[in-house]
Amino acid sequence: MLCRLLGAMAAGCLLGLTGPACAAEPPPLLLAERYTSGVDISRYWVSEKLDGVRASWDDRQLRFRSGNPVPAPPWFVAALPPQALDGELWLGRGTFGKLSGIVRREVPDDAE
Repeated sequence: MLCRLLGAMAAGCLLGLTGPACAAEPPPLLLAERYTSGVDISRYWVSEKLDGVRASWDDRQLRFRSGNPVPAPPWFVAALPPQALDGELWLGRGTFGKLSGIVRREVPDDAE
């Protein structure tokens, strides 16, 4: 039941399971939808859509939308809050190519 509601990866994380099968599944992320009246928007942090790379943080691992881990330096993830986040990694307007190159490195470069 938990897997059906949350997906195998999310359920496995809640149960403390690890392994390649869990890591291969993307995290359960929401996609954008049109606003409908009656939604309490005070419960959300919202920003404009930027030209960045989508990532999620579950208080343990920073992941791409695909579910693969983002090879971020330890100092970067140490600064993330102890709550789940879903958003974009972003360097600035017109820098998508540079950002894409940085986050695709297997070994993070602190200078980048």
